[in-house]
Amino acid sequence: MKWDVRFLRLAREVSTWSKDGTGVGAVVADPKHRVVGLGYNGFPSGIEDNERLKDRMVEIEPLGVDDFQKRSSVIGLSAAGSESLARTASVLARGEGLEAHARAAEARIKGLDHNE
Repeated sequence: MKWDVRFLRLAREVSTWSKDGTGVGAVVADPKHRVVGLGYNGFPSGIEDNERLKDRMVEIEPLGVDDFQKRSSVIGLSAAGSESLARTASVLARGEGLEAHARAAEARIKGLDHNE
């Protein structure tokens, strides 16, 4: 039997340990085919796992975009700081295929008063 088949079967077994009803299992193996880790999805911290939830999405808030974004508050910003942020925003926008956003950031750079 091939190793990948063995590991998939083991992951399927591990998935049965999940108590939240979605049943996801994982197996981590090293290059010598030794199992170095097993895991399964479970309830988030603070949620009792002694019984299945009837309606998980009502009981637990799903993750959203805000959970994966870094947020910063800017109180004051010089023209040089604004230019630096706009250049970064332009690069990120182009990387995401958002050409109009990149051009908007670049337009803001051109409109900055560098005499401040």
